Amino acid sequence: MLEHYRLDPTARTISFYATQENVAVSERMISQLLGVSIEHENANVRACLHCDAGDVFHQMLILEWMGNSFPAHRHPAKSEGYHLMHGRMDVILYNEDGSERERFEMNVENPIARVGPQTFHALEIRSPYAIYLESKPGPFLRDTDKIMAPWLTASPSPDAESAPSAR
Repeated sequence: MLEHYRLDPTARTISFYATQENVAVSERMISQLLGVSIEHENANVRACLHCDAGDVFHQMLILEWMGNSFPAHRHPAKSEGYHLMHGRMDVILYNEDGSERERFEMNVENPIARVGPQTFHALEIRSPYAIYLESKPGPFLRDTDKIMAPWLTASPSPDAESAPSAR
């Protein structure tokens, strides 16, 4: 498991909360996150750097596998930022009709992106897996924080809560 983190048994994906207010992300922690994911058949995994869903600022270290991303959605009143730490991924912005509006290709040279409120978006992992830091205001309100894109017909897989993102 992850040192200084506790498992969140209520989360839809494998998720951990910090057990102390002051934490740092190390290569060891990233290796542990990858180990947990591999132990669970390459499941997406998140380590919340905050202590609980009620915190006013959320930072989540997320490991997400190619082909296992959360579907297009938007947040009614919250922006979110992404800082890519490993791999490659695209942040895709959509128009109201589902057509692609813009794509941010994230890699070592372009590691940071921000998505404003009311913007339909999704992530596309472009390497076997990506590790990124997602930041946004809290608290997390499961029933009202996100609106799924109306053009989607398939429901998301249970493991595609991320993010990005329980994103």
